[in-house]
Amino acid sequence: DFTRFDWLLAMDGDNLAVLHQRCPSDGQGRFRLFLDAAGVGVARPVPDPYQGELADFRAVLRLAEQGVDGLLKHLQQARAGQVGVQDRSRTTR
Repeated sequence: DFTRFDWLLAMDGDNLAVLHQRCPSDGQGRFRLFLDAAGVGVARPVPDPYQGELADFRAVLRLAEQGVDGLLKHLQQARAGQVGVQDRSRTTR
């Protein structure tokens, strides 16, 4: 997967760090935080709702829905030639 896909998305910094550790050097530029890639927040992690209340799960669901909407919009623009796939965000470490 490290060379097969344009982006590898992580939900938080811990997952992002694991991707960086496991990836060969030629695939390092493919990592993004999910919400950053979706244009929902710069370097913003998706919080872990476990051990929380129902409201915490609802908040994460809203973020995930916003993120998916942002990614779909960006990919549609890329397909139409309006932006490049890599244009949405910078590599985050």
